[in-house]
Amino acid sequence: MRDWRRIRRCGNFAVLFLLLLGVAAAMSSPKELRYYYRVTRFPADTPDSMYIHFDFSVPYSHMVFVLGDSLYRAELLFYLYVMDTEENLLYEKEWRHHVSVARYDETLSDSTFLQFSTSTVLPVGKYKVVVESRDENVGIPHYERFSLKISRPKSKSIVLGDMVFLRGKWDLSRVDVKQIRLSPRMVLRSDFTVYAEALLLKDLPELQARLLWRERFQTVREDTLQTFREGNRLKLYRAYSIREAPLGRYVVQLELSGRGIRTVRRSAEIEIVKQVQFYSEEALDRAIEQLVYIGEGPAYDSLRHAKTFEQKKYWFNRFWQEYYPSADSLNNPAREEYYRRVRYANHHFGDGIEGWRTDRGRIYILYGPPDDIQHSMDQNFRNYEVWIYGKLQKQFVFVEDPAYGDYRLIREM
Repeated sequence: MRDWRRIRRCGNFAVLFLLLLGVAAAMSSPKELRYYYRVTRFPADTPDSMYIHFDFSVPYSHMVFVLGDSLYRAELLFYLYVMDTEENLLYEKEWRHHVSVARYDETLSDSTFLQFSTSTVLPVGKYKVVVESRDENVGIPHYERFSLKISRPKSKSIVLGDMVFLRGKWDLSRVDVKQIRLSPRMVLRSDFTVYAEALLLKDLPELQARLLWRERFQTVREDTLQTFREGNRLKLYRAYSIREAPLGRYVVQLELSGRGIRTVRRSAEIEIVKQVQFYSEEALDRAIEQLVYIGEGPAYDSLRHAKTFEQKKYWFNRFWQEYYPSADSLNNPAREEYYRRVRYANHHFGDGIEGWRTDRGRIYILYGPPDDIQHSMDQNFRNYEVWIYGKLQKQFVFVEDPAYGDYRLIREM
């Protein structure tokens, strides 16, 4: 019996040892080094050739940091090889980067990147590209191969990059991470950077770059981009915090201008969204009050009669999920659009009165932006606005009423 107990005790120790060994192996398994790259083509000065620019971005969260001397340090090694179809080496570049951060949470960032780039001129043809990357704290190299085709350039002018590039936290299921560009309308929910490049084919004077935020054909914000030259390239960028970025749907227009050249414009549509969250009962009460135009049903009645903060949050979420269901448990598109309209109404309507409480604010919240607005004035110098919704076959006539503090709805057709 004593021998059996000794064997069973040894067996327990063996199982524990194997479990610890498995945990240690899992913890020591190398983290995959994920990086994004972009290849941009520009006309070169020599005929039948192109200026090829390679951009690389590595998120901090995919580097392995080691603590030493009170700093967390990472070291990355990258090699770029460009070969012809016979695998003759035509161009190579090596990067060795050291990254140091003071806090551990910085090593987990998905929105902070190590960025580096290189350029070369290649004639028209087909090429093979190999990227070798190695995290020196892991020691295991990774290889990626892709083909590159260069066609004859169509023009020689100031050329911006593929489009205005936005770097931020993306829904990677909907975006090709190797060619991060704006789709017809990209939704942004985190900090981002507007980025573009221009090729300078001759010695041009200093250029000016600005970013115009246009909403319903009107410029509502204008920002200056930071620029710096790198050889015969001009890089432009502007970083935005999601807390400071303007909310809503915009056509973002990048303008590049200078003495003696034609102004270059590039546009793209984006939507900036903040998740609807409430950190105080006062903010939630305000959001509940603003539901007056669509609130109905048992969930809304329970929401109006809820007493505690927790009860209000529960019935608020319940209302949106029941009447405007969404498969996404965190973000409800109908809810976000409703409060985007509320923010727009508060910003654009009302003089001495909250915009969402005005007649124009109510119509905008219920139906969204009109397809057309017609302005007129009567013999008493009163201003009129006619909002036309073509698809809905509706028209709303407003007259300016200084006593009311805004335009008053006088007719609905």
